[in-house]
Amino acid sequence: MKAAVRLSPEVAELFSEDSRRLYGHCRKSSPQETALRTIHEVSRSGERVTVELARKPGASRRQFEITRVLAKDWVVSGKASDEKFK
Repeated sequence: MKAAVRLSPEVAELFSEDSRRLYGHCRKSSPQETALRTIHEVSRSGERVTVELARKPGASRRQFEITRVLAKDWVVSGKASDEKFK
């Protein structure tokens, strides 16, 4: 699954206008993909999601792996969203 990621306003200030969009990828059938698909199906629109990202060797400067889906909003509390799908 590929997802275009918009940065929070606080982080976006650190990047130039053309670099504010990051591209997050996760493995097919992974807990992260299942969590993101579930969130998207419920909202049917762009949804704020807090994710954990990692840069893989050879990736472009705006390309990251989504290693965790932490919350279905900006606020992280309790169990991470992808924990439900492990």
